[in-house]
Amino acid sequence: MQKFLPEKIIIERGCEDDVITMNVLKKLSDVSVEYYDKIQSEHLKQNVLVIKKYNGKFFKRCPCSPEVVCCGYYVLQNAENCHLNCTYCFLHEYSDYNAVIVYSNVNKMFDELRGILGKNPSKFYRIGTGEFSDSMAIDDITEVSKLMVPFFADYKNALLELKTKSTCIENLSGLEHRGRTVISWSVNPDKVICKEESLSPDLDERLKAAKYVAERNYRIGFHFDPVIYYEGWEEDYKETIEKIFSFVSYDDIIWISLGTFRYIPELKNAIKRKFPMSKIIYGEHILCADGKMRYIKPLRVDIYQKILSWIREYSEDVFVYLCMETKEVWRKVFNLELRRYNELEKLFPRD
Repeated sequence: MQKFLPEKIIIERGCEDDVITMNVLKKLSDVSVEYYDKIQSEHLKQNVLVIKKYNGKFFKRCPCSPEVVCCGYYVLQNAENCHLNCTYCFLHEYSDYNAVIVYSNVNKMFDELRGILGKNPSKFYRIGTGEFSDSMAIDDITEVSKLMVPFFADYKNALLELKTKSTCIENLSGLEHRGRTVISWSVNPDKVICKEESLSPDLDERLKAAKYVAERNYRIGFHFDPVIYYEGWEEDYKETIEKIFSFVSYDDIIWISLGTFRYIPELKNAIKRKFPMSKIIYGEHILCADGKMRYIKPLRVDIYQKILSWIREYSEDVFVYLCMETKEVWRKVFNLELRRYNELEKLFPRD
């Protein structure tokens, strides 16, 4: 894995005494630092780490696409952008800048969460930080996991999910988590990792990290998202599933998600420009009702059915779900009719 090493650190004034800022300055003591009253757009075009306060709401509903089954996920926007630079990432079109942004006012985030989780004890929340960044890729610098994991340990009506491709998991050791934090890895065959996720750890490295945290009693999640279709994909993805269960017991896995490659049309030009050698945008894609380009429906169903069958060879019980798929695809893959918007949300494990 390529470690994140910014050319400099840019700090918004007023963040100097925040714990995230102090962690970063301690870990990157050799990196030059600049302070500004306000972060400007030109700062974001550089290979820098930006530390600033977040002025909006940290806690939000996952922006689920229209016309697909919603899983009821919530996201915390504690950081933005990612240095791992995977070819298919929507951030290439969403942000189109080089800087990694970390929000330092975590006390405001925790106050916001207390007001939501504490006032709604009967409602269950699945919450993740991996929507606009990798949850753990720079945790060796920010150490934000040391703050978040113990916080969620006190709430039985929530699960925190930290989604990652990284192996920066040392800070998770020794934390009091009480089973309220799930550590999840995005997985793909090494052939896909080499071509489309080239700055990320290979599959074995990710699975060794998963085994490490499972041995510390964390529940583990895996996300086959995006699944990339290519000639010979079946053999490679089946081997990936074999590897997963050789490293981690099915008893330690709380869920596995499946989602095929999809993208908004505007992302195509960004991929062409930044990754001219990538072939992922040249498959048989059609524009779907949610405004995203996807593989044709029969192909998606075939992919899901095969991956599900390979998982079931190892466990009949591990929870498997589809990410951002239609009711029709759900019915064909799982023989499950999801009629109401919150039916899938109720099926998820809570412990």
